Formats: sequence, structure tokens, C-alpha cells
Amino acid sequence: MAIIEAKGSHARVGFHRTLRRAFAQAERAEILSKGGRARFKRYAIATRWGFAAPLNWEPLLWVQDPEENGDAIPQKESSELQAGVIRLHCANLFDRLALAELAGAFHELASTPSRGRYVQARTRGLAALEAAPLRTIVGSRSSEPQDELVGSFVTRGGVFAADELSAVDQRTLSRLKMRPVFVGIERGVLAAAIRGDIQAIESRRRVASPTDDDGPRQGPQDDGTGGWIVRIDEDAARIE
Repeated sequence: MAIIEAKGSHARVGFHRTLRRAFAQAERAEILSKGGRARFKRYAIATRWGFAAPLNWEPLLWVQDPEENGDAIPQKESSELQAGVIRLHCANLFDRLALAELAGAFHELASTPSRGRYVQARTRGLAALEAAPLRTIVGSRSSEPQDELVGSFVTRGGVFAADELSAVDQRTLSRLKMRPVFVGIERGVLAAAIRGDIQAIESRRRVASPTDDDGPRQGPQDDGTGGWIVRIDEDAARIE
């Protein structure tokens, strides 16, 4: 688990003040487990983008990565904390993607202290996942998900549920410059998150890179933990 605070810096006096300000914000975050302070990483990042004009032509990146102190907590509690962070991420994402049933179940799983309500939320989450429309990436020349995706289409005109847009609709939106993008998470990762099976999620993890040897990576992009973004206009792929 980690928290990262990133800021842009073009100050002529240097990046140190920006980095200190970013790390001060990161230090305000805490994760508590039964009253103890869980150990997790804090990073501060300062970036300077490159420009064609003189003086600032070179992009730069500075990182503050200190050792962290915290209480040693049992592995079971650590896994529960990880599950909570993953569930909260899923809940917030599905809120934005207008998948209310899944979002509600993940919110309840991440926040309820009641064992009975937790079991109910898990049952509700598995039912919502079973009912969610599943989509696959077709025609990609790069990497593909391990299984079907649950998500929605995001366009300049708003969010569309996954089962609302056919392949023809996707092409039409592209032709109308609506820039359709599909955002989703692999079904197996979501099922593991609902069950709280951190080991299953870890087994699917891989290192994801936004670049290849020849430059920015082409095709659908994944985050290495089951999340995918497919730009219908640019990625030579469609969603079925």
C-alpha cells in the first residue's frame, strides 16, 4: 500500500520546496488497523515537463522515497487493509461509470464493521457482478485481458453502459469525434476483491509499462492489476 502526492515544478529556485510541500501532504494520510498505525509507503514526486523553448527543454522527475515507520500488524490484518483499499477503488470507479449496484456493494464491503452486513454485501456484490454485462477486447495487436471486462464507455457526451453501445455505435461515435473510451476491470479481479482473496489478485499482477522500446505503448492499456482502458479511436481495437 502506498500514497503518492505529485506536483509540477517550474520554479527557477529548484524543486526542493515543491517536493517538501508534496511530502507534507502525503504525511497527513494514515491507515489505522485496530488502533495501530499500519506501515505503508509515502512518496512525493515533483515533475517538470519539457518544452521546445530554451531553458526548459528537458523533462525532469524528482522523487522523495524515505523509509517508513509503523506498527507491525499481522498478515491477516494487512490483507484485510489491502482488500479495503481495492474495494474502495472499485466503488469509486463504478460510481463514475454509472454501475450503481456494483458501486454500492463495494462501498458497503469497504466500510461496514458489521459481520452480518458484510456477508450481505458480499452476496449482493457477487449477484451484481453476475448480472453485469461482460465485454471483451477484439482486434487488439497488443496485450489482452485474461478474461471478460466489467465497465462502461466514457465519451464527450457522457457515460454509456457497456450493453448500450454496439460495434456500429462505437464507430459512429468515433466518426462524430466523441472519442469513446472503454474503462473496465477484469471479472476475475472483481470476484476476488468481493471475496477478499488478496492472494488471487496478487497472482494476476504483472508489471505494466506505458512505453515499449519504440516509444509509447500502442493499443489497450492496463494497470497491471486487471484495470483496462481502450481508446476506440486510437487502439485498433473494438469492444464486443
